[in-house]
Amino acid sequence: MTRQGPVGPGKLVDMGSFEGILAYALHEKAGDKSTGEKNLEESSLGRKIHQFEITIIGMYGSEDALIGASRRFEIVRARGKACLRSATVETRQIVSARERKQLAKEIAEQL
Repeated sequence: MTRQGPVGPGKLVDMGSFEGILAYALHEKAGDKSTGEKNLEESSLGRKIHQFEITIIGMYGSEDALIGASRRFEIVRARGKACLRSATVETRQIVSARERKQLAKEIAEQL
């Protein structure tokens, strides 16, 4: 899922809730192009997911270089509800040239 467009200095882009992001990803993975969102627990694919990773990618304009960060989350199910727990304390920054090149390749494949 992408949210494209420039972001001004000191500004942010609201990506929505985790449930909304996951619902979108589940619909895309399942090939479901309907606009209605299923609850994460209602999706058979959603019941199979135990962890996921969110990677944020940006373009640093003055250097024309990719920047990014990644964080992994676990889905913990208790008492019939799905809850999120961060798998790590910190967000991992994507800084090496090799990682940035791999990100650029993955983005190009998605387009």
